[in-house]
Amino acid sequence: MDSNKYRIKKCSPESNYCVWIEFEDGFAGRIDLSDLLDKPAFLAVWTPYEGFNRLWIDPETHTLTWGEPGNEVDVNPRSLREEIELEGNADAKDR
Repeated sequence: MDSNKYRIKKCSPESNYCVWIEFEDGFAGRIDLSDLLDKPAFLAVWTPYEGFNRLWIDPETHTLTWGEPGNEVDVNPRSLREEIELEGNADAKDR
């Protein structure tokens, strides 16, 4: 299995808790993360809403991450990719 398949290269926050993601192998798509609002850890770093827009890619784990180093929350890139594939939200949008 190619490890680049699950390495996030680029990301961009969008409205309504959606994120556009591009992986190292060129696969890209959008994912709705609003269901994570039920998780207290995410709600804490996404409140106010501007907190959601301050996402970053952890250089060691290649995960979407929010919060300050040492007090961050992240999402597994494999789960993100699988959800994008399952929901049919893949695209070739160049950012």
